[in-house]
Amino acid sequence: MDDPNIPTLTLETKILLQKLKIWDKIAAGNLHNITLADVQAVFDILDPGEKGYITRSECFALTQVQNVKVSQQYLQDLCEDADKDNSGTVSAEEFLKALTTGQVAFNFLKESLGKGPKEVKQNECDRSDLLAWLKEEYETMSALYSMPTVFLLLFAYTYFITTHIDTTSAWRTGHTLHENLDTLWKVTKVPNRRGVFTQMAWTHDTWLPKYFRQDLVSDPYPGRVAVYNQIIGGSRLHKEFLQSGPCPANEENSFLFNALTGTCDRFGVKTDEDIVLPYHLDIGIHQRTIRNLTESFWFDYRTELLEYQTIFYNAHMNLITFERLQWNAQTDGFIQLYFRFESWIAEPYKSPWAVLPDILFVVILL
Repeated sequence: MDDPNIPTLTLETKILLQKLKIWDKIAAGNLHNITLADVQAVFDILDPGEKGYITRSECFALTQVQNVKVSQQYLQDLCEDADKDNSGTVSAEEFLKALTTGQVAFNFLKESLGKGPKEVKQNECDRSDLLAWLKEEYETMSALYSMPTVFLLLFAYTYFITTHIDTTSAWRTGHTLHENLDTLWKVTKVPNRRGVFTQMAWTHDTWLPKYFRQDLVSDPYPGRVAVYNQIIGGSRLHKEFLQSGPCPANEENSFLFNALTGTCDRFGVKTDEDIVLPYHLDIGIHQRTIRNLTESFWFDYRTELLEYQTIFYNAHMNLITFERLQWNAQTDGFIQLYFRFESWIAEPYKSPWAVLPDILFVVILL
């Protein structure tokens, strides 16, 4: 390359550069073994003033070094690849990146693999197969989303979420419902030996009056839970339990074995059962239902999960909230209460502009 700006290397500098091991690694195609220390050794010679970089012209001066087993054209391409930002300077990190990624690195590897026949041994692959795989990988990497596209996708996704999920209002609604629950019953674990009745009694005496507020005269917020949350349809009591099933009559199963039926409790298939409490019915009917369930031991030791599921509509927040009060029967003889909720905007497309992020997100993905 005839360029007056390229400095002429001294004989001593050329000899020092020739002795570096990096050229043997490049010529052998062992690009994965090249480290930053190998590159820094080159820079220590070309950059004695320790500026932290070499100029593009100083990089091109490497073509003056003889017997480095790397063609001058490859060295020129390497310097151009290292200065992708056209800043006129090359850092050690940029030089290493140019050696290990990009078209120049791919050409180095192809040439090193193409030198002479090679016997394929166990745990090795054919040269042509490897080259085909490398080409496919390179083309695939080139087809990946660019950084601007990634940021555009992130922005579209974030805007899409904010137009369909009001996280602030959802958190406030969930927090209010949870606080309302805490005012109802602050204990999360009760002994199972009397916890079945206690839990059902809590449902009868506290939960129903708080959730089914039907006094239109004295109640300041009739039909609302935690001030603004209107129940949609009603509530559902969802139970999952194990039926009785066949089992061996041994000592281990003695406390579960029923001699009359020849079966064991909690050995059968897992099934579920739902009790729906419509909101339009009088609360007295629901309380009678709870009393009947209590007397029939509906929530017994075979129950593995019991959920009170309710859907609310909050007109002030424009939110639909699905609340689950989950009672899990633990093996240690306790009942654990968990509060779960999910919220979403009731009218996500109230504004015509709300459909734009959906369209944009789909178009970008396609």
